[in-house]
Amino acid sequence: MRQMLVPEKTPELQIKDLVQLGVILLITLIYGLIYVFLVPPWQHYDEPNHFEYVWLVAHRDRLPDANDRHPRFSWKVIRSMVENGFYDRIGGAPELGSDFPANLKIPGHSQLGEPPLYYLYVALPLRFLPPISIERQLYVARLMSLSLLLITVIAAWGTARSLAPPGHPLRWLLPAMMALLPGFVDLMTAVNNDAAAIASFSLFVWGSLRLLRNGLSLLNFLWTVAAAGLTYYTKNTAMIAIVALPLVLLLAVFRRRLRWIAWLTLGVSLLTGLAFSLSVDDAQGWYRGHAWKQVASQTAGFRQQSADAPLGTHALMIEMPLQVPARQKQTVVFQVLPPTIAHKVYDHEVTLGFWAWGSQPMTVISPIFKTARQEFSIPITVTTRPQFFAVQIRTPSGSDRLWVDFNIETVQSNGGQNPPTPSSEGQTDAAEVGTAQLFYDGLVLALGSRPVDSAPLFYAEDASAGVWGDQPFENLLRNASFETPALRVNSRLDDLATQVMPDNARPSLMLASLADPAGSAYYFRIVAQHLFQTFWARFGWGHVPLIWEWVYGVLAGICGLCLLGCLIGGWRMRRRLPGDVIALVALSMGLAWGLSLARGAVYLNYPFYYFPTARHAYPAIIPTMLFLSGGWLGLTGGWKIGRILILAFLAGLGVLSIFSIAVFYGKI
Repeated sequence: MRQMLVPEKTPELQIKDLVQLGVILLITLIYGLIYVFLVPPWQHYDEPNHFEYVWLVAHRDRLPDANDRHPRFSWKVIRSMVENGFYDRIGGAPELGSDFPANLKIPGHSQLGEPPLYYLYVALPLRFLPPISIERQLYVARLMSLSLLLITVIAAWGTARSLAPPGHPLRWLLPAMMALLPGFVDLMTAVNNDAAAIASFSLFVWGSLRLLRNGLSLLNFLWTVAAAGLTYYTKNTAMIAIVALPLVLLLAVFRRRLRWIAWLTLGVSLLTGLAFSLSVDDAQGWYRGHAWKQVASQTAGFRQQSADAPLGTHALMIEMPLQVPARQKQTVVFQVLPPTIAHKVYDHEVTLGFWAWGSQPMTVISPIFKTARQEFSIPITVTTRPQFFAVQIRTPSGSDRLWVDFNIETVQSNGGQNPPTPSSEGQTDAAEVGTAQLFYDGLVLALGSRPVDSAPLFYAEDASAGVWGDQPFENLLRNASFETPALRVNSRLDDLATQVMPDNARPSLMLASLADPAGSAYYFRIVAQHLFQTFWARFGWGHVPLIWEWVYGVLAGICGLCLLGCLIGGWRMRRRLPGDVIALVALSMGLAWGLSLARGAVYLNYPFYYFPTARHAYPAIIPTMLFLSGGWLGLTGGWKIGRILILAFLAGLGVLSIFSIAVFYGKI
């Protein structure tokens, strides 16, 4: 273990190395073929829609655009989905006759806007196939994904070989553990562009480590830059390679005695970037709304100082557009109430109150109280002085989805009502005004029917509790007077990042959710568990668990042991650990797993939950498995039986996984 991660020249390739690689690839191939044909057609994430893209590429002389459809092909796929039991558990199977409508399309999220590289590659054999069933074409496409699994395992073998000297067990343990990881093999044998994203990022990791080990050379430079470029044409989850590339090149240029220049440059760049990209003028507990690509975020911070604030010195400020080209309804800021609060509110009377005023008189929609099935708001007319408004609400019965939205709604000027509209008091030309400022302060959500014609008396400026209608209350909203600040990403960078982030996630929203454990910790606990289970062994669309679910507890214990092993090995090698390799591994894992954890925050104010899966973090599979395999070696040291035990356990987990899938789909 002490010789691991020592930055020396990569040893010459030997016959023993090729034999080890051949055995590992043979195991990968056999294991992958089982998954190719075991999992029923269409039972992978978005597989019908990914296959649609592949099929259109194979049967047309151009790349399809987002509106391309082939109704007859869609009819065949939907019929195959019905015949292969896709709808057996979820219901809603469509009734298909011999005819099909001209606008028929495959259900689910279209993938036609994704980068094209994976689909061009997988479509190659489909161009030359004789007429065969749609299911057999799908299996051919799955086999093309399997070839990307083999490339990824080769990259893991090359990475381990770049890190460890001849005879070190890491050389075969890293790729072997990856080849036996059930959740990973399941995904890499699906028709899904995740396979290409993972393979391209794995090649980037291999090339990067060659650069860090051997220094700058033309071959390693072109390899690493080309692999990073490939990620751009596969999927945005792998574009962390583009973020990591400057780090790798800088560390490759400044080596040995000049390494301090690289670390100094990186440190200064990081601090400068944070200084220019972050601001502290949003409010803790309040999230910037998720906006799709065409909608820009508010430039100014939501938390602004105001001499008119009835409570404390700050208020929530929203920039309201007074003239826009098209109707849009956009959530600009919201707060999620955790389930412990929501359970108190459902099927009860509550009162939502707030102070509101504007930079000019206007008519707007009040803050919206939302459940998964209903929403409650009232129109209000504000003046330039604070006024108190309140609305009594009878909440429906429900589960645990509850939040408060601040929306702006814009309408075409020739379409009638245009909120916010300047009221008769102080009428103004909208074309001249552009935007107005709307302020809120002292929000309160209290159980019971409280008087709407009198404001509550708060015990303190934080508005956490007080007396309303001669009865004490606890405010169910957090930071309701907006006195506590929060970080945000500056608007230009926020909007730019939204263009390429998965699900067009807004970085400020993700940052706010991670910094608000009171409102989002419950959700991230569920997401972390789901990421963990889908990483190891949860299949289909993330809905097929191991038949013995207690095994997940054992897997958690193994991860804990690997973490302990990393700490032990790191301490033993503290004087010899290469900082450049650690920096690359930490950056890759941090970005991949951090973004996967936080991406679901986009849907916190949606009627449904979305739980990200490990496939979004699998591009960093080599760094992740390096952590697990290196940790296991650090724990067991030179104990050979330890390596046999972990491989035997993974082989047993593979058998259990195959059995679980077969039972779930009724094949046993």
